[in-house]
Amino acid sequence: MKRFDRERAEGAATIATRTHLTDASADANATRTRVMDHTRLRDDLAEERAHDAALADRLRELSRAADVEARRVDALIAAMRTGYGSSLRGSAYDTILRAALDVTHTDRGCYVTMRDDALITMAAAGDAAVAGDAPPARITDIVRHLIAGEPASGTRVARVRNGLAAVVRTQERADGVLVLFGPRDTFGDAEMRSLRSVCDEAAIAVDIARLRNEVQDAYVATISLLADAVQAKDAYTHGHCERVSQYARATAELLGLSVEEKRITCYAALLHDVGKIGVSDGVLNKPGPLVDEERLLVQAHVRIGHDLLTGVPALRDVAHAVLHHHEWFDGRGYPAGLAGSEIPVASRIVAAIDAYCAMIDERAYKHAYTPEHAREELRRCAGTQFDPGVIDAVLHAIDLVDRDGSPPSAISDSCGLLPDRLAG
Repeated sequence: MKRFDRERAEGAATIATRTHLTDASADANATRTRVMDHTRLRDDLAEERAHDAALADRLRELSRAADVEARRVDALIAAMRTGYGSSLRGSAYDTILRAALDVTHTDRGCYVTMRDDALITMAAAGDAAVAGDAPPARITDIVRHLIAGEPASGTRVARVRNGLAAVVRTQERADGVLVLFGPRDTFGDAEMRSLRSVCDEAAIAVDIARLRNEVQDAYVATISLLADAVQAKDAYTHGHCERVSQYARATAELLGLSVEEKRITCYAALLHDVGKIGVSDGVLNKPGPLVDEERLLVQAHVRIGHDLLTGVPALRDVAHAVLHHHEWFDGRGYPAGLAGSEIPVASRIVAAIDAYCAMIDERAYKHAYTPEHAREELRRCAGTQFDPGVIDAVLHAIDLVDRDGSPPSAISDSCGLLPDRLAG
């Protein structure tokens, strides 16, 4: 009996121990589960924090990029405002196109205007179009489509294949269309907003430039009247300035001068004698030789002409050429005694042509030379009075103009735009 009780007691203890172990194991498993859950939660939290930190860094990066982009656009617009507030040097459309390409991160494009239902490319970058020519067919279609759907107000910006297009609208009308192409297929709202800002400023630039043109045209008309008045004072030189200008324009073309140099040369030739308005008729038309004082009065016409022309902002370079058109290549001329390349190229051209035309004209104080005699004098004085590098071109230009009655088709029929005048 005692043994039975002992065994029963041992069995109960064993059961109790097993139960305890089972409960302990369950508790351990529960603890391990809680620890694992806690670890996962901690890892998830750390991952979320890392993601949030990365997102915050990205947001800060985007914010900085947006600030940089905004400052860049503002700087471009400020540069445009500075440009059209002073002088766009005849490249208003180039300035607008460069700004548009920059803010949209494109590398090819053009500014196209419509004149009398004809499209003209005013500025071009890359291989999109050629300035001065009609735009290619694809761009023509884009421009006509945008202008046809142009609203009465506001700036229209549209996406086109591989690029953007926008209408530049002045107060009066749609002045033209910017068509831009880039290395990627699509452009976002940010580029469209930036392009719209540039177009808004461009419209102001075009309006201001046109107003400046009107003022400059009025100045030039006044100066031209003065030149006519000079010719009216001297019947012998009627038409002289126009003839000098025609020969000079052809010479500049033959010498391959830049567009600006050609224009300066043409205007300098047209206006080279405007300063004679300040010299008395008695001195200008004196039949006999001039005394020293009278010679100084005649020589003063270059400074008078210079001072008249410097009052026109667009004619300041022309004024400089007029001032020095009586310099000699060897330095013995007036008013500054310049020599060689110190003399503006426009002045060197006008000097030779003015002398030729003066020689073949009948004057109160001399008989007219024959054209052959005048040509011989130009060649004889090459290297002393005249630049030998321009004489052959001058004589060739005279042949062309005299033979055809006007410059050949490759040579412009007019002086062209002033150096800082807006085209169009």
